[in-house]
Amino acid sequence: MNNAFSFLRFWFLLKKYLSENRKSIGLYTIGLFLFLFVLFGLIVLSSLHSNFPADLQTGLFAIGLLFGGSIFSSSFYAFFTNKPKAIRFINLPATTGEKFLLGFIITQVLFFVVFIVFFSTIDQLMCGLYNNNVAPPAWVLPYDRQINFHATPLDLFGERNNQIYIMLFFILNAFMHLGSLSFEKNAFILTSLFIILAFTIIAFYNNRLMIGLIPETIVPRGKFFNDSFRIEDGKTIKGVVSLPEKWEQLLSILIPASIFICCWSATYFKLKEKQV
Repeated sequence: MNNAFSFLRFWFLLKKYLSENRKSIGLYTIGLFLFLFVLFGLIVLSSLHSNFPADLQTGLFAIGLLFGGSIFSSSFYAFFTNKPKAIRFINLPATTGEKFLLGFIITQVLFFVVFIVFFSTIDQLMCGLYNNNVAPPAWVLPYDRQINFHATPLDLFGERNNQIYIMLFFILNAFMHLGSLSFEKNAFILTSLFIILAFTIIAFYNNRLMIGLIPETIVPRGKFFNDSFRIEDGKTIKGVVSLPEKWEQLLSILIPASIFICCWSATYFKLKEKQV
């Protein structure tokens, strides 16, 4: 077999994977759709006599994207718990790069596209259901009815919070995909515990470091990813320290991108190790 990457061979590998796993992927897809549809429907039906629950709408998007994507990614290499299936995967006539790209396409691209299509469709349906059946109390003014009793589909890519959730999806999925290779059993639970433990340790030492660098009382004190904080003595605000705008923009891209690249690089070498 030629060890150089081949898009034709990758295409055959992708078709083989989808063909062999169409039942499990289909069940997962149906389950995801029903979860979003039923939960969103219950939220809307319980809100027909009150304001549209925009916060719950955003929360459902975040939970579905992050939780659903994490479970899917953490189970991608579940077949390694079965020796015959693991040996068959390792012996497939494909390079490590082709198998690596397979995992990336399935967990990062395919799931993301399917989820966005599902959520956008259900969001449109439920907003239409609410707008056509909402029954605000009689005392509500006409202006309030137009503003607070009108459902608007989420702007998935325009709102800042949704952009953060999408960024977290890619980072978290990269961690979970690496975890599915590192922990053959209970990958989701073990990877989640590792992420929580690692973040707690890093946050603690970051807090200690910030206190060491700036002995003054600052608000917020020793926090991650703040673009500004104020210095005060409990009574008087002495000043505000802010990052330059360009630095803030650079760090908001550089830090997530670095974590993402590191996770996928580790995944590649972990997969290559198993190939050997």
